[in-house]
Amino acid sequence: MLGVLTAGAAVAQENVVVRGGIHPNYARIVFDWEKPVTVEAIESPGMLELRFAEEFVADFSPTLALIADYVATAEQAADRRGVLFPLQRKVRVRNFRVGNKVVVDLYDAANEESAGDTDLPMINVRAGEHPDYLRIVFDWPEQIVFDAALSDDALSVSFATPFNARFEQVESRLADYVGSPTISDDRMSVSLPLKAAFGLRQLQIDNRVVIDLLKQPPQPESVSASAAVPAEAPQAVVEPEVAAPDQPDNANAANAGDAAVASTQPSAEAQDTVAADNAKNEVQQADKTREAVAELLADVTAADIVTAAKQKIELRIRQIPGGARISVPFTQDHAAAVFMRGKTLWAVFDAQADVDMSIMSLVSGNLMSRGRQVSHEDVTVLAFDVAAGTMVHVNRQQSVWQIDLVRNYVTPAGVLQVVREPNAEPNGHVLIKALSPKGPFAINDPEAGDMIMVSPVLEVSHAVVTPRRYVDFEILATSQGIAIVPFSDQLAVEGKPGAITISTPLGLSMSNLVSRGIGKAAAESDSYSSPVFMDFANWRQGSSANFRTIRRQVSAEIQESEGEKRGARRLMLARYYLSHGFAAEARGMLQLMAAEDSNADKDLYHQGLMGVAEYYMGRYADAREKLSHSGLRDDPHASLWRGAVFAQQQRWQKALENFDRGYGVIGKYNGDTVAELYLLMAEAAINRREFDRASREMQNLQPSELPIALESRLWLLRGLVAEGQGNSDDAIAAYNMAESRHYRPTEVPARLAKLELLGRLGSLSSEDTIDGLEKLRYAWRGDDIELRVLHALGEKYIDAKKYRNGLSVMRSAVTNFPDALRSKQIAMRMGEVFSGLYLDGAADDLPPIKALALYYDFRELTPVGKDGDEMIRRLGERLVSVDLLAEAAELLDHQVRYRLAGTAKAQVAAQLAVIQLLDRQPEDALETIRRTRQTRLPQDLNVTRLLLEARALTEMEDYEYALDLIDGIETPEADLLRADIYWESENWTAAAGAMETVLGERWRVPASLTLVEQGQVMRASIAYALAGEQQALDALKGRYGPKMTMGRYAEAFDVLTQSPDASGVAFRQLASTIADIDTLQDFLANYRGDVSAADVNS
Repeated sequence: MLGVLTAGAAVAQENVVVRGGIHPNYARIVFDWEKPVTVEAIESPGMLELRFAEEFVADFSPTLALIADYVATAEQAADRRGVLFPLQRKVRVRNFRVGNKVVVDLYDAANEESAGDTDLPMINVRAGEHPDYLRIVFDWPEQIVFDAALSDDALSVSFATPFNARFEQVESRLADYVGSPTISDDRMSVSLPLKAAFGLRQLQIDNRVVIDLLKQPPQPESVSASAAVPAEAPQAVVEPEVAAPDQPDNANAANAGDAAVASTQPSAEAQDTVAADNAKNEVQQADKTREAVAELLADVTAADIVTAAKQKIELRIRQIPGGARISVPFTQDHAAAVFMRGKTLWAVFDAQADVDMSIMSLVSGNLMSRGRQVSHEDVTVLAFDVAAGTMVHVNRQQSVWQIDLVRNYVTPAGVLQVVREPNAEPNGHVLIKALSPKGPFAINDPEAGDMIMVSPVLEVSHAVVTPRRYVDFEILATSQGIAIVPFSDQLAVEGKPGAITISTPLGLSMSNLVSRGIGKAAAESDSYSSPVFMDFANWRQGSSANFRTIRRQVSAEIQESEGEKRGARRLMLARYYLSHGFAAEARGMLQLMAAEDSNADKDLYHQGLMGVAEYYMGRYADAREKLSHSGLRDDPHASLWRGAVFAQQQRWQKALENFDRGYGVIGKYNGDTVAELYLLMAEAAINRREFDRASREMQNLQPSELPIALESRLWLLRGLVAEGQGNSDDAIAAYNMAESRHYRPTEVPARLAKLELLGRLGSLSSEDTIDGLEKLRYAWRGDDIELRVLHALGEKYIDAKKYRNGLSVMRSAVTNFPDALRSKQIAMRMGEVFSGLYLDGAADDLPPIKALALYYDFRELTPVGKDGDEMIRRLGERLVSVDLLAEAAELLDHQVRYRLAGTAKAQVAAQLAVIQLLDRQPEDALETIRRTRQTRLPQDLNVTRLLLEARALTEMEDYEYALDLIDGIETPEADLLRADIYWESENWTAAAGAMETVLGERWRVPASLTLVEQGQVMRASIAYALAGEQQALDALKGRYGPKMTMGRYAEAFDVLTQSPDASGVAFRQLASTIADIDTLQDFLANYRGDVSAADVNS
């Protein structure tokens, strides 16, 4: 029965409005009280009882209709303080308060049990101590309803959703004030023990829940309205979504939201002139406003909150020469910030707008792959995924912002100056000068997991050109406006007329750039400078003709100066050395500076110079380490030089990635430096088979303007591009141009490339190509060029099936250049060739003895595991087939001794024993079987090994032991072996009987006897004759006589059975002939086939 409860009781009973609705995996019931009321949830099987501190009446009918899947009815208790809900399913109950709202959530327990705690969001919890308060920040992935409360000795924070969290920062940074946090069993709240009395301040900024424990709890009677809502969080958003199905009036929601914002603005006049009573009234009014916001947010979802009228605009995209243009058509002028971070292009405008992004579905993926609008309360935020190496240029036509995605860097029209003022009051700050900066606004970057403080500017193409990284924050390079990434919760980023200021209460850490001599000298010497910008043109101070004079002059100044001035002079000399190509001397000077300043290794200018010096000295690993310093991670100049390092290390993909990140500043370099960078980019692109890109990079260079070394290299790379694009004639012409410059480091590679191309085109025979490579082999020695020649020569020998020559050349390459990346590739190729010889049959064309010799010369290339064992088995078979038994035995003996274990070892040992028996080495065969004995071998393999051991003993005339070994084995092979043992031991009666056992009922089978079977019949006949068993001999003749008349031994069988005179000459001659039949070959024939075909890895 549906229980409908109505108000009809005493005046003291409050009429409470009850609402509810279904959400994913839970149902929600909201009780709208007129004042804060506590509730207790009492659960029992199939039943939920809610007990409130006050009496009330309510109508549950509308709510029950909506949550019927969870609750069947509602029955109010007689005392009007409780309500009983019979449950339709197993639930987990969660209740909390938002202002005067009591919220009860019923979670589907079955879904939660299947999901488990591993599906709960892992919340990052940050903490820090400030002068007047402690701050704890919960970083949720989305906005969340929460509540925080203080008791006498604990802080309790409750959330509307279960969660996991890590509290390392709370426990380490706030250990003097806060004990170890405890998460509740339902994982929806956390309790933090407090070691002192605090006041409480709570707010929500985007997805972050901020809890401040105030060291001096506020006194309500003396606090102005501005203190009721913290001034340091003017954009605070109160808890979102305690949602009910019924929709509130949006206009009311907007008004309430405006009231909430208005309540955050302090009145200076009120603070100066209003009396304490008025201030108290303001506090009460602020409290009511706060409760109104909470009430509003309990009624609506976040999507229903309308804070201001939004423009509706349509994104436009069109092609332009060399790229694409994004247009954002606002109806009036608005400031903008545009910048790249990783592969994401961010565009932020200081107005709220709904942007129609549907055009993105028509955009190809060459420059952009995805575009989206990111939700934000105050500004319009657009994010685009763009291709690596994309440059951005920003323009504005009236109120329409234009963002061009191009391949070439365009210097912004106005460079926003970054000024460090460490001595500014009170604790120093950094200024970014801009005419009219807006904000700043906090933007979440989900890819990096942090926040960006963005300040749009109205002036077109005014940007921060060079990124800067400090201990507390990072200033990103932009194409428009300002973007700052805070590293500290204490960082304050403020907009002021004409500038954005960055500071902290305790002062900024700017040691790397100002407080020490190196950084100060660098800062003073450049109005704009990246730590890794190698301004060689200015550092050279003229031509090299005055090199010695200037060096002596600067060296003298170093001797005469002290402190920071000496550091500045040394830095100048290091730069001077490096700009003139004296990298070792520059490195030495930098090391001297580091020896006198223990912090030099942390200085970004020092790291940058040292990294480039290491690069020019060929110390690429050290250069990469210096240029990968965390402070240089996003510096485009550092990216350029890292790209050069990776190119020299032949890590082509890494090189291109770093070149892409630094491409925007390559225009700041000139002369040989920029030419070298373009050539390295082209070389990396060629090796990644990106020939069109390589061609574009080289279009920036003119051969006539380059020195011989770079010009010949340019022709070589042009040839490689032409060859890669299928233009053989152009390739050969370019290679000829490179050769004609007679610069050996590029002449030899050009001759090599031309030889290989002509060989592939058929213009040169294989012999002529090999002859040319052999001559080239000695034209250049000692680096990657020689290695490339050896590699090519080895391949040509292999193609010509001159395997020994090819493998020998490749071995020389690997031995002489063990650390080169190409050597590792050659070593892998050698393994492939060697395996192909013996596994794919290529060695079958070689005479067996040459195949064996080649194997022994390069046996270190034998692969491990199954392939290597199969290779040895096949080679052994081939040797046995041409009767090279000793060689085959040696090959398999090495395999048994050093390569195999377990069943495989026992199996190949049996094969080895067969070969040793064939080679008439029974002692070796017996030793092989006995030293490879094991327990728990497969039954058939165990029998085979016993028979081989018995056969070896037979050959050694130990007949009795041999018979004992095979006693009980009833197989044709065992019967044949027993017959042979009896024959060899001259036990004629037993021999004849054993041979008849081998023949069995063969005489009944119509088919003719095989030659082997005829020999077995002859042996049985002779044995019967020698034993004097005439009757048995006659019976044998009766059974096999007709079949023997049609075989090779017809006449001999007739002689034996008609006149078996064992002492006669004819009988003895005949017996001698039959005894010469090699029964060992017959016995081993089966095992040779069985064992050689076995899988030694089974």
